[in-house]
Amino acid sequence: MEFSLVHRRNTLRTHYTDKQLQVAMWINSIGFQTELEQIMGRYCLDVYVPELHAAIEIDGDSHYQAKDDKRDLWLKENFKLEYILHVDCNIGKKEFERIFKEWIEKNYGDKDTEKGIS
Repeated sequence: MEFSLVHRRNTLRTHYTDKQLQVAMWINSIGFQTELEQIMGRYCLDVYVPELHAAIEIDGDSHYQAKDDKRDLWLKENFKLEYILHVDCNIGKKEFERIFKEWIEKNYGDKDTEKGIS
């Protein structure tokens, strides 16, 4: 791992955004573990859900669709990341939980996960 990415990750790991912490707590409350600022290759994921091998990217002013698409494709090809969910940085808890549950049902509905989605 190159130095600048390690330095960036270590800096970010001590400076999580409020929304990263909220999203992680919301996912944890459903029963999934999360990792914040997970490094995968040359990218740093906002929230990683290991059990689902999936990422949640919190999109704000610094996210650009073309770059996000390129990154998502690279992550899927190189790390076999199954799914990446993009959510707006202004999303609230109820809306996030609804979207997250629908996303899980759509993408994992016929797969066994240890968590019940209700």
